[in-house]
Amino acid sequence: MASFIPAKTNTTSSHQTAKHQYNNWKIHSVIPRLRQTTLLKLGDEHVNNTIDIICNIIQSNWIVNFCGKQEWSSFLNSRAIVKEIEDSVLPIAYVIKILKQKDCNYSVEKKNNKHNSIQEKQQQHKKRKLAPRNQLYKPWTVLDLCSGKGFFAMLLSAVMSYILDSNDTVTCNNKNNNKNKMKNIVNRILMVDNNNDINWEHIDLLNKSIDTRLSIETNRICLYSESFTKLIDGLKNSNNNVFVVGTHLCKRLSARAVEVYNSLCSKFNEANDTNKTNLSVAFLLAPCCLPTFRGFCHIRGCNNHDCEDDGGTDANNFDLSPGLKFQSTGENMLYANV
Repeated sequence: MASFIPAKTNTTSSHQTAKHQYNNWKIHSVIPRLRQTTLLKLGDEHVNNTIDIICNIIQSNWIVNFCGKQEWSSFLNSRAIVKEIEDSVLPIAYVIKILKQKDCNYSVEKKNNKHNSIQEKQQQHKKRKLAPRNQLYKPWTVLDLCSGKGFFAMLLSAVMSYILDSNDTVTCNNKNNNKNKMKNIVNRILMVDNNNDINWEHIDLLNKSIDTRLSIETNRICLYSESFTKLIDGLKNSNNNVFVVGTHLCKRLSARAVEVYNSLCSKFNEANDTNKTNLSVAFLLAPCCLPTFRGFCHIRGCNNHDCEDDGGTDANNFDLSPGLKFQSTGENMLYANV
């Protein structure tokens, strides 16, 4: 009687085929691009460090843990991932730079407080003693406007988690040149975009990752909606500093980003004067195709004589002060203010 011999399946061959397909994912092209990017010619320490951290995250985390999994394909195999990650380097480097500058400013303030009266020192010591341990940090909320698929937010979450895990230090330009642990940290990231076609599944997957210490909140809302106004009101009433980020915002959206920044400045300045809270607002904007008149983009809420109302309606209009104006010098102009 003939015995049945099962046919051998070439599992090795199928595995190699699958591995070859995963090696073709677009994420593998990011590190070679970053290692040759023209950003390195800037000679900026923060930019170079950010590139090193991002390459480390991609190689040792994203490729190892996520590459090849179908649920990650829309992100890690996105046609735009190489360009989007390269475009995210400068904004992330700037955010980290500002946080470290704030640390150094705090060190200077602390040093200057040595000359305060005994009564002032006692009051400050009492406040520090009563403050919960988590308030020893100075937390920041990053508001990512028109965030798209969230390349910047995803990278910022990963970079901040990397910095916290590695106990990154801050070296200030002082006589002692002491290295101190970072106190200004991002503990909240808010993505805002009104595009219903964007797949944000990878955001949920990252939030569930065991390596993530900083989750991302997604908000599928319009910047002119009532829901967005409520979101900004919530930021105004929080105890977090706020970093407003807008990259490649088209037309009126860039002006809207400045209006949001102005609104937060107004509220925080009032709170700082009244409650001595010492809250900060930072702003990074890379505008695109600005709607200009005689070379200027006019913003609602400006209080200078040469910065007039843009003629918009009163709907969703913030009570703004102080104001900003910025001149259009090209689509790739980077405007930053703290």
